[in-house]
Amino acid sequence: MQSILKRRDVVSWCLYDWANSVFITSIVVAILPTGGYRAFFNDPAHVRLNLGLFAWNSSADAIWGYINAAYMILAAVAAPVLGAIADAGRSKKKFLGFFAIIGAGLTIALAWPTRGQWVLASVIFAAANFLWTAANPFYDGFLPELTDKGEEMDAISSAGYGWGYLGGGLMLLLNVMMIQKPAAFGLPGVSAAVRWSFVLVGIWWAAFTVPLLLWVKESPRVGPAAAAVGRSWRFVSAGFRQLRTTLRKVGRLPEMGKFLVAFLLYNTGIGTLFVIAGLYATSTTANGGLGLEQGDVIAALLMVQFVGLPAAFAFIWLARKVGTKTSIFLGIAVYAGVVIYAYWLRPGMAVSLPGGRVLTTRGLFWLLAVLVALVQGGTQAMSRSLFGTMVPAERSAEFYGFFSIFNKVGSFAGPLVFAVARDVTHSMRIGILFLIVFFLLGFAMLLTVRVKRGQEQARAFAA
Repeated sequence: MQSILKRRDVVSWCLYDWANSVFITSIVVAILPTGGYRAFFNDPAHVRLNLGLFAWNSSADAIWGYINAAYMILAAVAAPVLGAIADAGRSKKKFLGFFAIIGAGLTIALAWPTRGQWVLASVIFAAANFLWTAANPFYDGFLPELTDKGEEMDAISSAGYGWGYLGGGLMLLLNVMMIQKPAAFGLPGVSAAVRWSFVLVGIWWAAFTVPLLLWVKESPRVGPAAAAVGRSWRFVSAGFRQLRTTLRKVGRLPEMGKFLVAFLLYNTGIGTLFVIAGLYATSTTANGGLGLEQGDVIAALLMVQFVGLPAAFAFIWLARKVGTKTSIFLGIAVYAGVVIYAYWLRPGMAVSLPGGRVLTTRGLFWLLAVLVALVQGGTQAMSRSLFGTMVPAERSAEFYGFFSIFNKVGSFAGPLVFAVARDVTHSMRIGILFLIVFFLLGFAMLLTVRVKRGQEQARAFAA
């Protein structure tokens, strides 16, 4: 099992997780939501939105939710088309490279907008995030080509997430040091440190995409859409035609379809927690947040990266002992507990522990972060792996496009619910508690999935 993780193509594939995780870790989860995004606004607490006939008062926190929802809608629409295009023309590597390099360039461009230019900053961020997301079906689509064995797929998928945690953590550590002590890096202040963080993240993402482009081989097999384009290479029109047939193919793989619905439900909760954690922790108590300092929150998020690394690999062992599906059940259960815990958490709390030790809100938030770290990477890795065992290998990018659609539909719904709840109730707490519904429904739907039957359906489909 360990030997496959030493293969050059497997290491190169895992390095893309090392490459692109820095964007999510540093930009999406840490720097922007804990204060970086608010810095683009003249008055973050009072923002007037005017969309033709509709106008309302909002805030930077709510707009963060709307922006994330908007880009995810675009990603959900584009994902299956891009996957079908990649399968049609043996072009997963070309599309991944294109999206990754342009996305990295836009990440560097985030250093350009200044205070008051929140619209420009939002557009750049949404475009970079869209490209980050658009590249993932092509990346995931290589997984069934690296191996067709379930246990090896679990190991490779978890290794990818593990590399991602390590790379994201190292870059975030550097960014934290720059932001907390800019003078030590020859920078004039925090604002300059934040801008240089954007630049470094973009360079890192682009540089470590190169090994995959060089050493991961793409299967010579093509889908039927390749014949449709002939020598004209009209991939886009072929992709849209293939999308229509993909919808019908899912009906021929009912167990995979049930898993996609389950994934949609529980991943909605995971994705929302991922996007709003920093906002919730640093938002003022008047807005229903915890009122914690930016430095404390970023440090806790940094801890998540390094605890998440061994935890993601521990899920390989857990999946071997209890099964991939059962390991996902465990992750969902912990996430449901995290939602209840987050709703219970309040500013100014003091909980006495045996021995006279007292945990304040800050310490309790760190404990919450540890719980998330234990299951975040493993739950996602096992979900990607379990799905891969129920996908016909020659249609991998096409079906991983569908996987990405269900990923993004859930991720779109969560931030939108949060943003609306924030605007209507002026508090984040109700929206957070509502996430428990997604985890419970996802858990129940996953119970109905018969994995072995799904794998048999995939083999019959391929035949």
